[in-house]
Amino acid sequence: DYYTFDEKISQKYVFEILSIKAPATHIFYDRDAAKKYVSGCSFPIVAKLNKGAGAINVKLIKNRSDAVNYIATAFSTGFDATSAVFKDVSTKFKIHNKSRDWKGVIKRAPATIFNMIRQKFDVQKEKGFVLFQEFVDGNSCDIRVTVIGDKAFIFKRMVRENDFRASGSGNI
Repeated sequence: DYYTFDEKISQKYVFEILSIKAPATHIFYDRDAAKKYVSGCSFPIVAKLNKGAGAINVKLIKNRSDAVNYIATAFSTGFDATSAVFKDVSTKFKIHNKSRDWKGVIKRAPATIFNMIRQKFDVQKEKGFVLFQEFVDGNSCDIRVTVIGDKAFIFKRMVRENDFRASGSGNI
C-alpha cells in the first residue's frame, strides 16, 4: 500500500493481481483507444489522474462530449496535477473549524501558500494517458482501513454535499 497510495495506475494493477474488488478501471495510453472506449461506455464515468489526494484530480464525466474533451486535453497539454491554491476553501474552512486551531492556521498560512505555489512548478503535468473508472452511484461514504503492525484503524468518510466524492470531505 505504501508504494501505491498515491499511484492510481499502480494501484489498479496491484488490485487486479491480488483480486481486490474495485470499480472497473480502464487505462489508455492511446488517444484512439480511449475515444473508442467512450464511444460505447455508459455514462457517467469517473476520470482520475495518477496522483492526487483528497479527491484532487477526480472528475465525474457525465457525457461523451465531455469525455472526448478530457481525452483531447490528456493527450495534448495535459493536466496540472496539483491543487489550486484556494480551491475547495469551504471544505478546508469546515475542517479547520472543527479543530478550532485558527491561530495555527493563520501562523502556517504563508508557508502553506508558498509550498502550494512551489509545487505548481515542481510537479510535472500529467499527460499521455487517461484513467477511467466505473461510477458507482448511491454511495453515502467510503471506509478507510489503515493497518500498522498488529493494529487496524478504521474510519468512515462521508460524501460531500452535492458531490460524489468522500475523500477530502473532512466529514469523518
